Amino acid sequence: MSESLSFKRTGVPARVIVAALFLGAVGFGAFSPGGKDDLAVTAVEKRDIESKVTAAGSIVPNRKTIFTPPYVGYLRKVHVKLGDMVKEGQPVVTVTQTLKEGMGDAYPLRAPFTGLVTQVLRGEGEWVDTTLQSAMVRMDDLSRLWVVCDVPENDVLKIKLGAAAKVKVNAVNDRSYEAVVRTVALAAKDRKDGWSRNGDRVEFEVRMEIVDRDESLRPGLSALVDIITESRKGVVSIPHEYLLKEGDKYLVTLPDGKKKEVKIGMKSDAFVEILEGLKENDRVRMVDFFSIKEGT
Repeated sequence: MSESLSFKRTGVPARVIVAALFLGAVGFGAFSPGGKDDLAVTAVEKRDIESKVTAAGSIVPNRKTIFTPPYVGYLRKVHVKLGDMVKEGQPVVTVTQTLKEGMGDAYPLRAPFTGLVTQVLRGEGEWVDTTLQSAMVRMDDLSRLWVVCDVPENDVLKIKLGAAAKVKVNAVNDRSYEAVVRTVALAAKDRKDGWSRNGDRVEFEVRMEIVDRDESLRPGLSALVDIITESRKGVVSIPHEYLLKEGDKYLVTLPDGKKKEVKIGMKSDAFVEILEGLKENDRVRMVDFFSIKEGT
């Protein structure tokens, strides 16, 4: 009687509440984890797959030079301006020990190669010394552009010269670029503490040339690079979540719940190549991860 009264206080008929509770229980049973009959089943397909190493890097020019004063003095003359294309041998800056006309030698510093003036860092008349803090002009040779990345030691042996890479530049949202691996360092990068590796990541420098560059790219822009280490076309494969490893064996679950051992090949981010045990259009069931977690 008290239960009937409590239903009435809610303003909802008792039969509606009972029905809702029943449907909720059924729904929970249908979608609760561990219900093997509800696990997805997929068909085995042939597809193109590729494995890759992903690394962060930055865009660098083919060559660059930064003009610093050869001695303490004054920046008498800047012969170029930002954005100028300067030919090899052309005067760039003149530094003298005095600003008085007719006193002191005035021999200009000349461009060591043909390139673009990308930075003008000092103005005429400024006092300068021989440190990098007194850098005056930067020139870049943009005839080729590169992406330089530091790759962890676990991945560096996977990367081969000539491997293709896809470059996504953070500042360029509407496209990606193609690149080719040109050099892979043969020694790890030195750290500030010398040869010590305590707590340090051991990394190797990899340089890739961008082969379809455009005017959007500038030295110093940050990039994320996918280096293709292996690729296969038209191979029998399944998504990772349909493959179970038990000890040294790889297993799949058939629609009737039986497990079958398979032999695998290369792996991509999403798929695993099946060498033996399955053929195209076979069907397999997703691994019951909740049962694995519970030890059942």
